[in-house]
Amino acid sequence: ISMSKRIRLYAVAVSVTCALVVQQGSSQTMSGELALPRFSVSIGLGGGIHSAPFLVDYMNAFRVSQAGDRLDDFSSMLEFFVSPAYRVEPEWSVALEYSLLVKSQTVGSGPYSSGSEFSYNVHMPTAIVHYVINAPAYYLKFGGGIGYHTATLQQILYTYGVEENFSASGVGFKLE
Repeated sequence: ISMSKRIRLYAVAVSVTCALVVQQGSSQTMSGELALPRFSVSIGLGGGIHSAPFLVDYMNAFRVSQAGDRLDDFSSMLEFFVSPAYRVEPEWSVALEYSLLVKSQTVGSGPYSSGSEFSYNVHMPTAIVHYVINAPAYYLKFGGGIGYHTATLQQILYTYGVEENFSASGVGFKLE
């Protein structure tokens, strides 16, 4: 049995990502400072900690286990992103970032259950404004933005032979 549903989801998810970033277009000035290009592209792959308690509670409802045995609220996740940016002033830049968060969780089997599998993807296109600190050997960006995010959840309940797909979308905010 395969089903597809659209759900209304009001939730806050927190992610902390450490990323490997490849950026094109920086050079040094005659004085040795890092010269930021007018246009740059950052590409990255990150692994981090993700917390979505509403989803953990939902997955725990399908878990046949001993009392007190719950999935952790914090778990690992992968995030891929690409972010073209344009420097409008020496201290300010704007970027259009596309980020994809990927997560999969297998809920173990028990004496009365064959287990379940949950996987979700969150597509997060976001317009971001950065404040840039330019130091002699590096630069730091701090910023935030807004975007329209979409998520899909696939749930496979092996015990019942059921596969369901859910989706949700809405405005999302990002701080960097």
